[in-house]
Amino acid sequence: MTSEANALGTAFLKANMLAEPDRTAMKTVLLDYARTRYIRPASLRTPDGRKEMLQRTLQAQQKVWAATMHVIDQGHLGLAESSVITAVNNVLDAHTIRLVAAFQHYKCYHSNGSRSWPVIRITEVCRKTP
Repeated sequence: MTSEANALGTAFLKANMLAEPDRTAMKTVLLDYARTRYIRPASLRTPDGRKEMLQRTLQAQQKVWAATMHVIDQGHLGLAESSVITAVNNVLDAHTIRLVAAFQHYKCYHSNGSRSWPVIRITEVCRKTP
């Protein structure tokens, strides 16, 4: 969790290097994404709770990535833009690491009763997420 918080903080600070309006847009979506990162432990105890948490997070990630792609689409990638893109990638990677750690605490069973690795179950939920 500390790594994820650090990655978010770094990305937020590096977003200051972007020109407007990308600076404000990136900082807004990063802040919105950060708000999804507080996860009540009780929400992870049920399949519906885990699914809702994951869907909320993935929706916020889509907005972060859209803002990142907007920076890339501007066509002038300098050191500042590249640094922000790397920082955003680190944020998304930190989420994956935290998610796998969280899901390892819960048993994941398929409808046929077989047990799977949490990452496989996460992928199944992601595929079902609009």
